[in-house]
Amino acid sequence: TPTANTNRLMSLGALYKWDAFTVSGAYYKGRNPALAVMPGGSTNINMYTLGAGWQIRPNINFTSGYYRIKDDTNTGNSATQLAAGVDYILSKRTVLYAQAATIRNKGSNMNVSPVYGSPVAANHNVNAWMLGIRHTF
Repeated sequence: TPTANTNRLMSLGALYKWDAFTVSGAYYKGRNPALAVMPGGSTNINMYTLGAGWQIRPNINFTSGYYRIKDDTNTGNSATQLAAGVDYILSKRTVLYAQAATIRNKGSNMNVSPVYGSPVAANHNVNAWMLGIRHTF
């Protein structure tokens, strides 16, 4: 509907790298000024992220992240995710990887799942693992 096409998303982030280490952080603010809300939905969500990385060796990279979403419309609704991954670079175009994430959803409209995980029902938690090989053609 015309009123549902009014979402606003603003973000501010930074990344700093020195030697083999990287740190990052960001803040996201989501708003729906038209108040076009699904039942149990939100008009005001904030997300904070922190990340860290370490190039252990020239061909091994470790990354991690912390993500926190808070629903300011519905008190008590939030989600927290911790994720970590390791990349083993075999060649310029081929990488072996392992990733893991855990999410804690709290509240009636929080159903966040990892990007590579299955959808999660609201107010339920999930853990996910992924192993694979990535080749760029």
